[in-house]
Amino acid sequence: MNNIPRHLAEPALDTPILQWWANDYDFVYVILNPFFKVPGHSPATTKYGVQHVGARAIPDVVQYVQANSPRGPNDAPDDFDSTIKRLGQKVSWTEIQQAIGAADFMEFARTVWLWVLQSERADKNPAIAKALTCYCDAHHVYPPEEDMLPAVLEPTLSDYLKRLTIDEVTIWNEWRNISLKVPAVAFERSNPAVDFPGEKLAAIAAKGLLFSWGFDDVAGLLCLTEELHAKCNPLDIFEGFAVTSSMYADVFNPVDFFERNSRSKPI
Repeated sequence: MNNIPRHLAEPALDTPILQWWANDYDFVYVILNPFFKVPGHSPATTKYGVQHVGARAIPDVVQYVQANSPRGPNDAPDDFDSTIKRLGQKVSWTEIQQAIGAADFMEFARTVWLWVLQSERADKNPAIAKALTCYCDAHHVYPPEEDMLPAVLEPTLSDYLKRLTIDEVTIWNEWRNISLKVPAVAFERSNPAVDFPGEKLAAIAAKGLLFSWGFDDVAGLLCLTEELHAKCNPLDIFEGFAVTSSMYADVFNPVDFFERNSRSKPI
């Protein structure tokens, strides 16, 4: 991990994001992985995404896997990500926040993150979590995908790359030791979901650009040089917010959740 070039590496948790990439990029944004709908499908009828089993002993995990294999009748087919890409409809975090009456965005966002991970942390707002479940059940909405490029976001990424006049990108796995060059047109809605055989698509890079998703994240970090940013502000096309000097890579955690390097603490 220490050999990963800084311009490709996820920021260390003790170093503010902007400080980490200060020599490589001029702007960094948090881009939210959308909630989404798929016509004709719902989480109840077509299960899709990571299945969290909670904190279990090893024998319980083995039993869980055995009990849930082979694929159940409601499990999504292997190519469902391509169906999502072709037919999926993004549902914004802001729309859901307003629908359930959550007043504070960061509390809402932190609860969305912990709710997706099925974490029982004390700072997950139980009322918001319950409202999220009720809303998604009632409206057949899928939760945001975790720690990778979501299939529903590929067409938006395609549009963005066109605006940046980028014709080819390199996709990377989580550990940045396996990569694959991909033409930008591969992200167009008419094409199948981008395939990274045996790997998770955890980062996308081109000259002056990095889009990276950390482990168990429901948002990505989008980094840009001034030259690319001048072509298109990401917030014109993605839902998210600009990174400030006080933000760390675990953007939804309180700053004091981890012991930070005192030299890197925000002023």
